[in-house]
Amino acid sequence: MRKIAFITDIHLDEQFPIDNNVIPTKNFETVITDIEKRKINEVIFDGDIGELSAHKCFFDKLQNISLTVLRSSNKQ
Repeated sequence: MRKIAFITDIHLDEQFPIDNNVIPTKNFETVITDIEKRKINEVIFDGDIGELSAHKCFFDKLQNISLTVLRSSNKQ
């Protein structure tokens, strides 16, 4: 059975969420844990991954899942 998760705008390594008491890496880990628990085999991502420093981590965490990235932007 095909199970799909849709994720958007995680803003990893960006200062604004942290300044507002949001920890994007913790939230992303929660999402990854839920994906694994639900045995989701496809992820569609739309929005901002975050800073370039976080892109490798993002793709590494999702390397064993079919991933479609609709768009990605970051502030530089």
